[in-house]
Amino acid sequence: MVLSKRTATLISTQAAILFLAGQQCRAEAQSQQPAATPSAAVSMYNLGLKAYKEGTPESAIIFFTRACDINPDLADAQYNLGVLYQSQKRCREAIPRFQEVIRVKPMDPDAHYQLALCCIDMGQLAEARTHLQTIAPNNPHFADSQKRLSMLDGQQSAPTQVQPVQPVQPIQAAQPQTYQPPQTQVQPQPTTSYAQTPAYPAQDYTQQPPAVTPPAPHPAPNLNAAPKVYGSSGGPTAVLANCTVRVIATGFSAPAGLAFDKQGNLYVANFMSSTVDRVNVDGSRSQFSSGSNLKGPIGLVVDGSNSLYVANYLSGTVARISPSGVSTIIATGFKKPYYLTLDKDGNLFVSQQEDNTVVRVTLPKTAAAKPM
Repeated sequence: MVLSKRTATLISTQAAILFLAGQQCRAEAQSQQPAATPSAAVSMYNLGLKAYKEGTPESAIIFFTRACDINPDLADAQYNLGVLYQSQKRCREAIPRFQEVIRVKPMDPDAHYQLALCCIDMGQLAEARTHLQTIAPNNPHFADSQKRLSMLDGQQSAPTQVQPVQPVQPIQAAQPQTYQPPQTQVQPQPTTSYAQTPAYPAQDYTQQPPAVTPPAPHPAPNLNAAPKVYGSSGGPTAVLANCTVRVIATGFSAPAGLAFDKQGNLYVANFMSSTVDRVNVDGSRSQFSSGSNLKGPIGLVVDGSNSLYVANYLSGTVARISPSGVSTIIATGFKKPYYLTLDKDGNLFVSQQEDNTVVRVTLPKTAAAKPM
């Protein structure tokens, strides 16, 4: 598969989250202050780039999804998300992402081409033909598109074989405080210039692969416009009367879930480094727990005995960490577990993002399992 012009940069960097992470629903994103939406989407977009570079495509998927939830018109994020799904042979999930790119940029040749490849893989040959026919003769995909059209006309389609992702040289990640949407490519006068670093090798649908010049990566969104200031230092600013905002701790690694114990210590899940930090009452910060039982931690909750429960997004497990920092896996097989909570009887509830369900874990009926 060829990762087209927009994606070398887009998908040239990898892992970090809450998705930080993860993906909160679009409704939640839209409920934020309007001024925060553009920079929030670009921040998630840039984290997706970073995630890909660091070798965690699942984290990149989370970030690009979050960017799309916040701003569905961010075509570069939609495109990269589609290409990542396509590289994992998840064409059913890739198709709507490429369709979103075409909604925003109806003449985007890369999106039409990749969408056609997905449609061929799904057996949607008529729709694939429609998208292949949009590729202009001056486009790098044209020769391959014509060959595939000939194959479709002869009813000789074959399943796709997605080649493994090859790392590319990323551009400098942009600052998230400013945002200018990527310029729409309009034929016959394209407005976007591209570098010449291929992202993915071409896909092979035939016995003899066609000679196709790999497309170059698309640039990242242009963030060189006048910065949008969210306070004197560019950080969070209170808008409610008699309300103050200040940073209490720094140096985390894609901080996600938060939880307090009975003593008032704050626990922070670091998604990227797969660790949990503790911010003590006096403001000092230290690593509380790490190790193989923590993989992409997001959700946190503390019970009445100060045991900490952790939802591991990347490994599909739930771990319990003792007050001394020793972790133990207590349940497995989850589908992208996200948030945790305890009810008054000490039952643990886990939300699963992959299949949109909530799971109840009945814990031993001890005082230790009850919420604070």
